Amino acid sequence: MLNVISATTIKTYAALHADAAGELLRWNKAASHAIWRNISEVRLHFPDADQYKSLLIFNIRHNYYRLIVKVDYRQSF
Repeated sequence: MLNVISATTIKTYAALHADAAGELLRWNKAASHAIWRNISEVRLHFPDADQYKSLLIFNIRHNYYRLIVKVDYRQSF
């Protein structure tokens, strides 16, 4: 399972930006239960996700916001 280190930060941001709250909280729930081994598996749930080196970039509110997370797929096994 994926370890979401800053779930509190996500929840705080969601409280401050009501327009993004639903998507952020859905991402947090999905990511907390995810077992991703590569970008293809991420895109099964988040088709617009992009990867740059060890960063995953998720578009929130049709790219009005971006959620950028560091990923180490080796830790997902």
